[in-house]
Amino acid sequence: MGGAKQYDGYRSFDYLEAGTDYRAFALAPQIGRVEPFVLPLDDAQDARAREVLTTSIAVSLHDHCGIMPSDLSENDAYVREGREHYGYEGLAVSGLDAVFENMMDGTA
Repeated sequence: MGGAKQYDGYRSFDYLEAGTDYRAFALAPQIGRVEPFVLPLDDAQDARAREVLTTSIAVSLHDHCGIMPSDLSENDAYVREGREHYGYEGLAVSGLDAVFENMMDGTA
């Protein structure tokens, strides 16, 4: 429950061959792409937050974990390819246990 998860390196469509089964695009990094925001907490709040994340199931009802192309001018072609990648690596470090994702209205 809660906290960083074990990540085994799986990436979307690993079972397919890029360049043969679909057009590969350079994707934005999942981790370190933007400066992280750390909510300032005092010691008691930090301890409580860590306790909640480690003893409870953390579910997001509104997150989008899709990965965009590094070059956003390629986004239309990327979406039309029908192989929109999901950020499993980023999700693993998020502290979440589950995400209700609309998966691009069924295109992903």
